[in-house]
Order: sequence, then structure tokens, then C-alpha cells
Amino acid sequence: MEEHDVSRGVARETVKALEERGLVWVKHGIGSFVNSPDKWNTAHPDVMRALIDGNEHDAIVRESDLCWTWHVEKATEQATLRGSLRWITRMREAVGTMDVIYASRTQAAGWGEIAKPFYAALFMATENRPFRGGAMVSVLPLLSLMPTQLTDAAYVRERVLPAYRKLVYAIESGETEKSDAQLQVVFELEGRGKDEHPGPDFGSLPVAA
Repeated sequence: MEEHDVSRGVARETVKALEERGLVWVKHGIGSFVNSPDKWNTAHPDVMRALIDGNEHDAIVRESDLCWTWHVEKATEQATLRGSLRWITRMREAVGTMDVIYASRTQAAGWGEIAKPFYAALFMATENRPFRGGAMVSVLPLLSLMPTQLTDAAYVRERVLPAYRKLVYAIESGETEKSDAQLQVVFELEGRGKDEHPGPDFGSLPVAA
């Protein structure tokens, strides 16, 4: 504490924060000890951000992408079977908001954060309380933490958002094969579900004025 010029209270809160993230374990009366990486709380956004920014960037992005797509596939299936008009309407409204945001942009910066309301509504539409609770808390933050291959706003307007609108219609249809097929289109446009992340090809897309 003296070395870093901090109070006992600050030191205690710092250790507590590290313990919550699974980075250390505390044995009262003895001290704090660093955990091995397999014990880190990867559901915590701070831990995931550090992993994505670290030496294992490529591996953690692939693993995060796999985790994300699996949850979204299951959520889409359940939303198609059980989703109420309330949550389907929320998804449609979220796409409308994305339309407005990207109407005058040239760059697709912030895509993950902007798309969060859509996926929050999708997870809620599963009507599965344990699933939507876990997905909302531990999986949804991945969307804004993971690097995105979407960099061009014209591509988002012309290709990605129309695919999202079709996904909402497919979910509303109640046909799981139809919604899954449309979800795969969304994944492909976003460059998801691949070992490498080359991103979409903008070459043939006319740039909006």
C-alpha cells in the first residue's frame, strides 16, 4: 500500500474487484493469490476485453464468435417457435433505429453496440427465462467487445439491414427452417462463423451518395 500510495480501503476494493473477475483468490488471514487463466471469469466484460486485446487475440475472437453464433442460433429457433408479437415488434423497431443511425454515415463504427437492442429483444423472445437471463448477462456483451468486420456504412444499409428485416419476418412466420436459413445469411454478411475473419467484399457494392 505504501509502495503504491493507496489507502487500505482502496487496496481492499481492488483485490475484491480482481476476485470478482476470477483473477485472484483470497484466503483470509493469509493473503491473495493469482489464479491460472482457466479460472478467470470470462463472462466479465473487463476480462474478455483484456483477452481480446492480449496475445491470444485470434483464438479468443474465434472462440467468442463460436459462442455468439451458437447462442443466436438457439435464440432464433426458440423465438421462431415461441416469440410473442411484443418482442418481434421490438426487433423490428431495433432494425428501424439502426436504419436511422446509418442513414447518413459513411463508416460502420460502433456496429456491435448499435445492434445490441435487436439481440436483446431476440433473447427475450425465446420466452426461456434461464436462457435469456444467461444470454443477456454473459453473451450479449460479446457483441460490442468482439472486433467487427463491418466498416462500411453503405454495406450495412444496402446488404446487412435488409437481411435483418428479412430475419424478423422469418421469425414471425413461425418456420424454423426459414428463420435459420435467413440467420445464416446474416452471419455470412457479417463475416461470422469462419476460422478467419476476412470481412465482406465491398468491391461490387455501389457507394451511397
